[in-house]
Amino acid sequence: TNPDGNSQIYTDAQAECEKEFPIGLSGSGRIPCIQSYIAAHGIQKQDAIPVSLYEFDFVSPRWSPDLAGWSMVASVACLTMATLSFIADRWLKAELRD
Repeated sequence: TNPDGNSQIYTDAQAECEKEFPIGLSGSGRIPCIQSYIAAHGIQKQDAIPVSLYEFDFVSPRWSPDLAGWSMVASVACLTMATLSFIADRWLKAELRD
């Protein structure tokens, strides 16, 4: 592949189409002209980038000792203590009623 050759084809296409369409609103005539010039003069294709260079499989850990992980541990501990406290309170009230 030759990226300099591609660059030269674009430069030649722009120069040719500027001669053909010297004025125009936002290059309205130049864009199709440049596209057809490039198609006619055979733009050189670049080699495709291997997918393995930018895609990978990632498996996150079940737990990590960061802020989110410790927050989850604290939440589970608080929920467990609240549940045990609720059960003990109900049991104690039932025992005292009898």
